Amino acid sequence: MYKRQQEQLALNQQLRKREQVFREHRAFDQLTLTGQAEYLSKQLSTHRNTSRRQSLVFLMLDINNFSHFNRQFGNAEGDRLLLEICEVILLNLRQQDLICRYAGDRFAVILPDTSLTHGRQIASELKQAVKHFAFKIPRSSTSQFQNLSIGCVQWQLEQKDNLELESIEQLLERANLALLKDKPVKLA
Repeated sequence: MYKRQQEQLALNQQLRKREQVFREHRAFDQLTLTGQAEYLSKQLSTHRNTSRRQSLVFLMLDINNFSHFNRQFGNAEGDRLLLEICEVILLNLRQQDLICRYAGDRFAVILPDTSLTHGRQIASELKQAVKHFAFKIPRSSTSQFQNLSIGCVQWQLEQKDNLELESIEQLLERANLALLKDKPVKLA
């Protein structure tokens, strides 16, 4: 009886580990291998609960005219472009930074322990890196160049003047508004 109970406990532990791996695997984007929006929210929540007295900078990135690129070259090339731009962004981030695929052609980046000035500098460097990245289309002799729009906001994780700490939803809303301000104006 004792051995059977020990076997059952070991089996239950293995099943819990397998379920945890499955849940964590689902939180990552299959194309870019970065976290998805759900994983991003979880990480922001962790920062909010454990990083008192620190701040972080949050970037919302969007590839300009991505839908036009997809229509012109097809979804397969669009997926390849997303993957390669994600790699360019990753190569230009610090080790402690986190990038997640927020939705479609949007990415979110968490820059912990970063001032707003430094965050803006990183955002500028990311724009330049993507702008100078020559994406080669297999059936074409030309290269495609892309541009990013980036919303850059600071998230204070320290409570001041008895004011409520900003929620994750409010942070995302501010980042999206900053992103929209950075978008190029479309001419009719």
